[in-house]
Amino acid sequence: MIPMQEIRWLDANCRWLVAVVCGAFCLKAQGLYGAEIYKWVDDHGTAHYGERPPNKGAVKLTVTAKPSVGIRDQERFRRQERLLKVFEEERQEKAAAAQEKRLEKEKRNRNCMLARRQLFNYERASMLYKEDGLGNRVVFEHNERVEAERGAREAVEHWCD
Repeated sequence: MIPMQEIRWLDANCRWLVAVVCGAFCLKAQGLYGAEIYKWVDDHGTAHYGERPPNKGAVKLTVTAKPSVGIRDQERFRRQERLLKVFEEERQEKAAAAQEKRLEKEKRNRNCMLARRQLFNYERASMLYKEDGLGNRVVFEHNERVEAERGAREAVEHWCD
């Protein structure tokens, strides 16, 4: 079994090796960008391309660094940009709708919990009361209590699924 410290060392060396290889590749690619390219035909009639011509019959090719962009390409790019913008707007709308739905669900859950707690308290209380304008308690009559419990049940039905 390989100790954990050696695994970390191997992992760090692998990352270093990948960085060196990628850097070397980029430098080679950069060197090819400015290189001259030749075309020649061998004795068998096969066309070859390379950086160094083997004979004097090679023709130097001119390579443009950047291809020209036509009107059709520009239109395609504009359509693509519009499409990407529409996709981004749709993604944002979906995210906003999901956020709104999550907030609504949280609100329903909170109100459900409060309605259940109120119904529980109403059903188990020996008497229900309200306060008058002076702060005195006024006990509910029987029909007022029944109406309050019915209202609490309706709230539970409304908020709880």
